Amino acid sequence: MPPTDNTSRAAACSNVPNCSKAVAGQTIEWYPGAGEYCPECGEALTTRDPVLPAGRSLEPVPPDVRALPAVVPNLQPGAVDKGQPRRAGRKAGFMPLLRWFWIVTGTFIAPWALSVARISAFILLCSACAARAAAEQPDGTIVFGAAVSLTGALAKEGRLTQEGYDFWVRYTNAQGGLRVGNARYAIAIRYLDDASEPSKTALAAEKLIADDHIDFLLGPYGSAQTFAAAAVAERHGVPMISSGGSAERTFNQGYRYVFGVQSPARKYLTGIIEYAVRRTPRPETVAISAASDAFSREVQQGAVQSANDHGIRVVYADRYTDDPASITAVAAAIVAKHPDIILNAGHLQDALALHRALEAQNAAAKIYGYSVGPDTPEFRTALGANAQAVLGSAQWSPAVSYTGYPGFYRTAPSYAAAFRSAVGHLPDYHDAEATAACLAFAYALQAAQSTDREAVRDALTRLNVATFFGQIRFDSRGVNIYKPMVVNQIQGANLVTIYPYRLANARPIYPAPAWNRSSAATSQ
Repeated sequence: MPPTDNTSRAAACSNVPNCSKAVAGQTIEWYPGAGEYCPECGEALTTRDPVLPAGRSLEPVPPDVRALPAVVPNLQPGAVDKGQPRRAGRKAGFMPLLRWFWIVTGTFIAPWALSVARISAFILLCSACAARAAAEQPDGTIVFGAAVSLTGALAKEGRLTQEGYDFWVRYTNAQGGLRVGNARYAIAIRYLDDASEPSKTALAAEKLIADDHIDFLLGPYGSAQTFAAAAVAERHGVPMISSGGSAERTFNQGYRYVFGVQSPARKYLTGIIEYAVRRTPRPETVAISAASDAFSREVQQGAVQSANDHGIRVVYADRYTDDPASITAVAAAIVAKHPDIILNAGHLQDALALHRALEAQNAAAKIYGYSVGPDTPEFRTALGANAQAVLGSAQWSPAVSYTGYPGFYRTAPSYAAAFRSAVGHLPDYHDAEATAACLAFAYALQAAQSTDREAVRDALTRLNVATFFGQIRFDSRGVNIYKPMVVNQIQGANLVTIYPYRLANARPIYPAPAWNRSSAATSQ
């Protein structure tokens, strides 16, 4: 569990003699309800002054989901699971049963008392199993609601968001549920499709709260959709954590119940500008196009400001509509300016259409970058070789070097490996930010030690936790301004991180290569 205040305590690692900190007898900083695990080895800490708060107990780090069997063997009656051989010397019959009863009860049962022993042992075994089963049953279910774009223009991103939510749910339930105070809860999510339309998002959020009586809201994908859902959540006093709507317009309304784990929209393309000014030869001009929605406008505004701050001349900064002809016209206008950098603030389908239009217009920029698109598998598949060296601004990548608190996958590589094993593909940042939103709720629920909405909302305002996704901490508006964006680049079949340098796992390709005409012909 994350720190909930700033008062440190002394603690020692209990993993003697295997942990270097335990062997050395080092004192570890511990926070009430927080540092319950050693940062060196992950084992439970032994507190020295004071003890844990009343009603709290130390729990071992939950086992890794990857350690659980992926498939339970489906054996027919009489079949033998050859993967689990019998122990050598094990005999069939009643003697093992008597031996077991003798060990458990300390009472020797003679063979002539076999029938009584069998009955007693059977009753004892059944009682133990029943008690264990009862102890493992959750005390209730916490139900989240999510209005997500499963159809419409944002369906690709919406389904990635759903994947990230579901991955956390499966993990948590596989551990026996989420402990909140002295109770343990199973987790469920109720989904409604908003068809990528903000008006339907609002209706879906209303239904989830008023009719389905969900406990908390997970955000939709898209800033316009998030804006619509946030108004409903605030009106009903239901805490909502956004994972796919980073436009700050939502968070500038003075809402008390709305939070977002993502870096704000205005930061999306600034990392590419910062990377560009460190290249040789240094780019001098930039063109920045944008879609007309609130998110894209904020991304464009942030990029223009960053370019001006870094001495890169903005030669184009206009917007386009949903009409394909509008994107074609934008591409032509950009190419006529001969910019060194071409950036786009939009969504996946915008990025695909614009990149194809730029290829058709024979653009010759040193850098091509998009706020959304390159991180998705669809972008690389659709564009083929012409996707090479394209930059994508991302909330996260599997290469980032964050280390989170115990209780979930602590690093980006471990999360990515488990996600790929469970879902069938590597996660992109849409998956990761959705999972991070769930983690924020989990940590807040545990810090609150209650499922009461007001208590959870208050815990969210104090949350400050390291995760595989980065730092999750909210300013007074509910915005996570404390986590940086990363810049990813398509290199071959891989998506690698090239900036910030401290988080990078590959050297950049610069400048962008010439267009591959044969690839363009086959990727339409």
